[in-house]
Amino acid sequence: MQPIKDTQDMQYLYLLRVVASVLVVLTHVVSGLILFQYKEDNFPAFLLLMNAFSRGAVPIFVMITGVLFLSKSTFNLRQRLRDIIVPMIIWTVIYLFLYRYILYPVDLISYGDYLSTLGLKRSLVFMFFHNQGIVYHLWYLYMIVGIYLAMPFLQKIAQNSAKNELRYGLLLWLAFTIGWNTVVTFQEFFPQEFPYLSISLPIFSDYIGYLFLGYYLHYLHGRNTSTQNSAWRMSAWLLMYILISFIMLIRLQTENFSELIIPTFDNLAIYVLIQSISIFYVIKYSYKSFPLFQMRTFQKIIKKLSSLSFSAYLVHAMVLAVMRHALFKYFPPRGVQIHAQLIIELFSTIMISYLIAYLISLLPKRIARVLGA
Repeated sequence: MQPIKDTQDMQYLYLLRVVASVLVVLTHVVSGLILFQYKEDNFPAFLLLMNAFSRGAVPIFVMITGVLFLSKSTFNLRQRLRDIIVPMIIWTVIYLFLYRYILYPVDLISYGDYLSTLGLKRSLVFMFFHNQGIVYHLWYLYMIVGIYLAMPFLQKIAQNSAKNELRYGLLLWLAFTIGWNTVVTFQEFFPQEFPYLSISLPIFSDYIGYLFLGYYLHYLHGRNTSTQNSAWRMSAWLLMYILISFIMLIRLQTENFSELIIPTFDNLAIYVLIQSISIFYVIKYSYKSFPLFQMRTFQKIIKKLSSLSFSAYLVHAMVLAVMRHALFKYFPPRGVQIHAQLIIELFSTIMISYLIAYLISLLPKRIARVLGA
């Protein structure tokens, strides 16, 4: 977990990290209900809307990383990689045994059906080289490892670039990464063989753009904002967040739903970009606007939750899988019950995941660290 400086202008990052963690859980709760429980295209609009509201989580995590590291002159690469890779390996093995020997014998979950045909040795190889690994949420750790490997060079780019140069890089990213991934969401207007963009940008591309975006929004844009201005800016960005989420929902109300849901909700599409910026600014400006956020008790609680977020992220998929296995037997997700199940799964997963993360933090320091604490 990246440390956050206890300075006034950094305080909002604690809350932003917790909000992003909650949105990750919401994404996986809703996506599971949509993709695995509704085989037809008659998805409840409520589920689609909640899915749309939750999509900015991963970009926000990357933006926070940009705020915390791109301004530094040094980067302890060995320590940072160890803090990611060791928990990633440990939890991958935990999920492998959980799915293969506990959950799979009872029900088909994730890659359990495929893993059952492999020997243990081949399963251990499979878990690191499959395109999504053993479980769906660990892909983020592989992406962060790549960013960390490049971080010493990215720091020099950020610190030695003028504001206009960084803005130019972000515009390139907006055009060639965000723009093209947004075009893909309109693929029903193109031939069956959809074209691919041949131009490749080595620096401002993929998730690296979010890294620089977080740095830019925190250090180079809107820093000197009064409390009064923060209130109306927060309201404006909150309205934008709600608006873009409804646009995502409307965009999905087509006959080609199954082909549109993935590209429309892609982290590198314009919809998710606008949503991520909106959430970033809503939290940043609300921290200056609401007296509650200035209370020491509130800040202490949020700071503690923020420190537990990485462990909670690692464990939440396990909590959700185990809980779902029991819930689906007694509460089939149909009709009105789907709303109740979503709320139960969301809050239960969040609370149990953070509780487990807290218990992990109480273990001896060396053990807690390898588990992500």
